[in-house]
Amino acid sequence: MITTAGSVPAGTLRLEVAPEAAVDSIGTLGNLVVTGDTDSGLVRLLDEADVYRDYVDPPALLLRRNGKPAIGLGVSNVLGGNVVAMGDAVKQRLAELEGQRPVGILAFSAIGLSPHSRDCTQACRVALPISTKSVAN
Repeated sequence: MITTAGSVPAGTLRLEVAPEAAVDSIGTLGNLVVTGDTDSGLVRLLDEADVYRDYVDPPALLLRRNGKPAIGLGVSNVLGGNVVAMGDAVKQRLAELEGQRPVGILAFSAIGLSPHSRDCTQACRVALPISTKSVAN
């Protein structure tokens, strides 16, 4: 079992895991020091365990849509980014990839934020000049 942070069961105990460095590969994970010091020698995770990448079986979370198995994809905006532009870019990219999707795999939007954001932005553009004019009069 691999976890980036938190705890893992070890018999009747739970071991806390809190790596101080970024774990960006299996090699980096295997080289994490799990115990020891300069006097007794360092013990790395790969000294004590087989370190490999695999699927969790059974999966920890099963996603379903309309009662059928599904795959979820979350997209988040960068700090200071334009959520409407990001939503439009995601839609465009999904359209470009349409012909590459495997047969039987359908694409749906669970929460399409960009149309709502576009509507709110437009409403604000209309309301702001009206409210500014009202205050000025």
